[in-house]
Amino acid sequence: VAAGQTRLLYLAPERLMTTRMLEALARLDIRLIAIDEAHCISQWGPAFRREYEELSRLRGIFPDAPIIALTATADEATRTD
Repeated sequence: VAAGQTRLLYLAPERLMTTRMLEALARLDIRLIAIDEAHCISQWGPAFRREYEELSRLRGIFPDAPIIALTATADEATRTD
């Protein structure tokens, strides 16, 4: 990551939201942020992983990068959330 040669980086929320990782990524030209298994954010939330709630900070850190949330199992409550 630090060398700027990474084209795809797949991270768990607890790894992504560390200060060190966010600082490293902020120096790069991030083109897209994709959040997989996004239903977990709504269904489990910060009670399961505090970092799920912190994902909202990504918009401010990477204002030009589109953010998509992906899941195959979103019920109506999750889609509304």
